Amino acid sequence: MTEPQEQSTTPPGWFRLWSAVGIAGGIVAVIGMIALLMPTQQATFGWAAYQSLAETVFVPSLSLISPTTIWGAIALTIGLLVVAFSAGFLVGRRTGSAGSE
Repeated sequence: MTEPQEQSTTPPGWFRLWSAVGIAGGIVAVIGMIALLMPTQQATFGWAAYQSLAETVFVPSLSLISPTTIWGAIALTIGLLVVAFSAGFLVGRRTGSAGSE
């Protein structure tokens, strides 16, 4: 009788690589979430309860969206895409060939 071969418990190189890529993507996503949750600077001017007599129309600016918020959204999006891609690659990766059983 032949003895069964012991399988190595060390994961293959591609698994370690894509796991590291997934972890790095998760870190980038967390940094992006922190940047999104940071409070924006408060306005230093007061608000008036009336409209002036000018014939202009008030158009709000994008002052509520700070550069930190934009970079946070970009980092969160890229991080989540990297995590999703690496998780999909690790789950979908075939570990053996079709002919070997």
